[in-house]
Amino acid sequence: MAAGRLQRSAGCADYLPPEAVPKLRHDVNLATGQSEMDLSELPYNDFSDYIRAYVSCRADDPEFDWTPRREWWVGKVDELADAIERWLAPVISDGTISFSRRAITIDEGTMGSYSATQVDIGLGKEKVSIVPVGTFVAYAFGRVELEAPGGTAMFELIADTDHRTSESWRDASWQLVHTATGSRMGHVDQSLFQTVFLDIIGMVD
Repeated sequence: MAAGRLQRSAGCADYLPPEAVPKLRHDVNLATGQSEMDLSELPYNDFSDYIRAYVSCRADDPEFDWTPRREWWVGKVDELADAIERWLAPVISDGTISFSRRAITIDEGTMGSYSATQVDIGLGKEKVSIVPVGTFVAYAFGRVELEAPGGTAMFELIADTDHRTSESWRDASWQLVHTATGSRMGHVDQSLFQTVFLDIIGMVD
């Protein structure tokens, strides 16, 4: 998990005493990703009690059909791959770089295993890969990571409204997110992608 990105299971805090919830929610420094929690100060005397509460919570989860969300997510990854291929078309068509896609398997627990598209871009002896991570990520509805010899970058699917509902994912769009702080840095378009691409291959100071 990238620094500053905290994932938690929604709703499981309901199984804890009210006085325990603020400790569990807030005593993690989201800027560094480091825990600032002192377990000795929590109302439960035993760490095991928290684990039992979590298991009780997950056991009560209703069966849910994740098919629409999974198909949407996989489709958004394919749309991004299509856009990137268009943006790179001049240097693909003249043979300067190679562009290929391959299916990789992602396992997301409750959603199960499924296939999604990874893009590999060949630049001589080097390669840039655009790797789908998953749709269950903190503060977003999906993430891909751009991996290159000169660095990495993250694109995430983010809804423009802070008022989230069970259907908010339908309105999410790709945005560049700072890998350390999670700050949003702009919607992904051709100009932003080209800037990021040059940066991660080491062409921009």
